[in-house]
Amino acid sequence: MVEFDYGANNEGYWSYDHMVLQLEDCVDCLKVLAPHFDSLFLFDHSCCHDKQREDGLNVENMSKHFLGIQAHLHDSLIKDNEGYLGPFPKILQPSDIQSMVLAPC
Repeated sequence: MVEFDYGANNEGYWSYDHMVLQLEDCVDCLKVLAPHFDSLFLFDHSCCHDKQREDGLNVENMSKHFLGIQAHLHDSLIKDNEGYLGPFPKILQPSDIQSMVLAPC
């Protein structure tokens, strides 16, 4: 059991690194206590946004207008159906390039 005093004047704030360590501890415990069960972990952890690439696809860095000042966003190569596209209807196919910047005509 871990007690965490959060706040600027205490031990800081819950971060991505804290979350990863906690998940590893939970998985270790479940492997010992319930090895015959499959486990599923769901996260809603907005703090993970600080662990992105500088040119990562982040909606807060995208301009809603044509051109304008914004960070250069890289294109994404779709490598496979499951890892990139998920279980949804497919518009893109593996080996397609997805661009997050509207190209001029």
